[in-house]
Amino acid sequence: MKRPTDDITKSFDLKKQTHYLNFHFNLRTSMNQNDLKRLVAQKAIEYVPLNAIIGVGTGSTADLFIDELALVKDNIIGAIASSERTRERL
Repeated sequence: MKRPTDDITKSFDLKKQTHYLNFHFNLRTSMNQNDLKRLVAQKAIEYVPLNAIIGVGTGSTADLFIDELALVKDNIIGAIASSERTRERL
């Protein structure tokens, strides 16, 4: 059975996005790893549908995503945390 989030999950792949940014913009020369992760987190926000309930992972990139999510929090219904650490940040 197809889940409502299947298309969204397939459309965003963190490794592919990071590779795309590195290849097309040659960002490694001017940005550190944290800068790249922040850029990917900002890009990921574009994939969050309006009025959605989203799942949020755990880790340094997820932390940056949560920071970006705070800027659009009125556009979502809620978020489900994958860990206690993420729940505390949300």
